Order: sequence, then structure tokens, then C-alpha cells
Amino acid sequence: MIFNKTFRKPSFFHWGWILAIWSTIAFISASMLYIKLDAGESVPNWWSLFGVKLVIWLFWGFLTPFIFYTGKKFRVDRKNKFIGLLYHIPASIILVSLNILLYAVIVVVINDPHWSLDSESLIMTFLALLINQFEWYFLIYWGIIIVGYAFEYYQQIKQNEINALQLESRLVKAQLQALKMQLHPHFLFNTLNTISAQIRFDEKKAAITMLAGLSDLLRRALQQREKQLLPLSEEISFIKQYLEIEKTRFKHNLDLKLDVGPGTDLIEVPGFLLQPIVENAIYHGLTKKIGAQRLEIKTSIEDEHLLITIYNDGPSLPQGFVPGQSSGIGLSSTLDRLQQLYGENHKFELMNAEQGVLATLSLPI
Repeated sequence: MIFNKTFRKPSFFHWGWILAIWSTIAFISASMLYIKLDAGESVPNWWSLFGVKLVIWLFWGFLTPFIFYTGKKFRVDRKNKFIGLLYHIPASIILVSLNILLYAVIVVVINDPHWSLDSESLIMTFLALLINQFEWYFLIYWGIIIVGYAFEYYQQIKQNEINALQLESRLVKAQLQALKMQLHPHFLFNTLNTISAQIRFDEKKAAITMLAGLSDLLRRALQQREKQLLPLSEEISFIKQYLEIEKTRFKHNLDLKLDVGPGTDLIEVPGFLLQPIVENAIYHGLTKKIGAQRLEIKTSIEDEHLLITIYNDGPSLPQGFVPGQSSGIGLSSTLDRLQQLYGENHKFELMNAEQGVLATLSLPI
């Protein structure tokens, strides 16, 4: 940005804009003066007029960074109004006078190539220009101050927007992490309860197998604890390992059918997304119906969305069932995470289908 403390070393881009703006003003000023003088008998060369105007306006161009800086250092606001005015009023008078003096020198030199420093014409020209042009150039100085404040105000607005977005992002990440952390102990407690039951019924071998599998799962969960999004292939791999534990509980009577559609394995999904849904299908589906053992997971791409379906042939859902309100912590936390991540641009449905229940999840790619 032009308005900053490094005004003494502006980049080429900053100086480029400054020179371009003031050169354009010089071009317009020279053209208007040329048109105005065209009504007279003698019309000066346009390039001569442009050269004079260019020098005069570039005087302000090269002073622009300095005026921006002093405008920021000696602010004219409610807190520093008198200090600011005390500096800028004399500064503006001095700079305007120098600018008009430069203008007078150029005019005298052009009209009298043999002009010497003792010529009285310089004083007369200076006084004439001072009377006619002082108000105009005085306003230019204060216009630069105002533009500087506008740049600074714009910069503050953009910075506040960035800070607000960063704060919102950190808040969302914290909320997502908290929801994710709810899932780990929920999954852990359920698995330990199963292991406890196996030990109680003296199923030591099965309990040892489940403990070993649980150890691997927890290791993977800890490795991924900071990641919100993972490739679907990693999530599927985690589910396979989780189901190996559940197969021990079901004594290998869990009939799993996994159909990963082409191109879906690399799509990123929220980590630990499928486990609560699969766990819900097992604990509230397959374990509640004698002979139920089918669990089908299918992924595909439809209309630029990742579609994941999880079917179990357990008992049908009761009438008026609402996911998130009628389910446990695992599924509720998962739905909250999806809402935080995708807002309204996702879909989760739990419905009766065939002889069981179908969970359908649609996520934007």
C-alpha cells in the first residue's frame, strides 16, 4: 500500500502508480490550458505546456509519500486535532509556496531565456501566481492528506475483515476438534465394554484379539488427531480395521460388502467420519435383530458430490425417527461436524430400505 511507514523506500509498483496518476493530471491540465489559450492570437506548443505542467505536478507526486507519512505521524483527528493542524497548516503553506516559486521560475525562464536571478520579473510572476493559484494548490495538499487517510481507513477495514475471518476459522477449528474428540472416548468406551463382556464370559482369546486391534486403531486415531480431512481410502482402511474388531464380537458372522467407486478413494472427507455411522448400524441395527449380519458400504460420485451409503439389515427405524435427536453421542457429533464443515451443502439421511436401514451421506467434492 502507498500509505505506510516505509515511504522513503517505496517499491517500483508504488512509485509507478504515483507517477502515473500525477502524469495523467499533468496531461489533463496541459490539454485544458491549451484549449483555453487556443482562443488567443498566439498558441504555445502543447508539448511545452505539458512539460511545464509535468514538472509542476510531479513536484506533488514526489512529495506524496512524504505527505502521506506526515499525515499519519501528525494526525488531524479528535485526539490530535490541534497538534495536527499546528504542523500541517505551516507545512502546506511552505510547500505550496515552493511549488508556486518553481512554477514562477519555469514561466520566467521560458519567457526570458537570458533571465538572471536579479530580475524583478520573478517576484512579480511569483506574486501573481501566488494570488491566483495558492488556494488551488493548498487544497491539493489537503486532498493528498485526505486520500492518505482514506487508504489507511481502507487498510484497517481489510485488516479487520482478515482478523475476523481468522478468528472465525480458529473458532470453527476448535469446535470441530472438540466434536472429534468426543468421538474417540465414545468409541473407546463402547469397545472396552465389549472386551469387558468377553472377559466376563471367559472369552480370553477374543478379548486379546480385540485389545490388539483396539491398540492399532487408537494409534491411528492419535496419528490423525490434528487432521480434519483425510482421503477416503484412509477412512475406509480405518473402518476395515474397526470391523475386524467387531467381527470378533459377532464371531465372524458379519457379512461385509464394500464397494468403493472409481475416483472416490482420493476424495477428502472428515476424519473419523464413517466409524460412528457404521457403529450405529451395528449397535442399533445388527445387534437388535436375530440373523441380521449384512453391512454394505458403497461410495460413488454423483453431481460433483461424494455419495456414501451404509446399509444394514437390522430392524426398521421407528416412526418419527430424527437423526441427531434420536441417536447417541457418536452420530450427533458427526452431524454437528458436517454442519460446521459444509453448512447446507451436504445431506445426511437415515431411512428404512428393503429389509433394513439405509444411511445416505452426500458431501461436496
